[in-house]
Amino acid sequence: MSSDTESPASAQDEAQRLMEVLRTLVRMLGYTNRDVERRANLNHATATKYFRGEGEPRLEFVLSVVHAIGLEYWEFFELAYGRRTAPSAAAVQLRRMLERLVPPAPRPPEEVPVRKLDVEKMLEDLRREVRALLHEQA
Repeated sequence: MSSDTESPASAQDEAQRLMEVLRTLVRMLGYTNRDVERRANLNHATATKYFRGEGEPRLEFVLSVVHAIGLEYWEFFELAYGRRTAPSAAAVQLRRMLERLVPPAPRPPEEVPVRKLDVEKMLEDLRREVRALLHEQA
């Protein structure tokens, strides 16, 4: 979908498109259907049907295959859809709502440059403490 005026793909069309992307990734990574079936513990008949492009694969099947080929789920969807230049209106609305619920992360403290004199003083203090400890043990 490139604009808000286009009608969205049906769920079945989108599932088929995702399965096509998944088949391509499986091949690019050098896996056979049998490799994926074994790694994901999939039913052979079901996997064969989906890998042929027949039927509408369940999300559980797609995610099992994604995991079996070593991808994180978010990586698969990023590869399948790419990055959008602008978030959808729903995403903007949800982010605004979540920002009100979740406080912003604390800012890290500013780094203060260490001066040579400070380092030398710390080293001298450390030497003094070590000498005192050694003196106590003797």
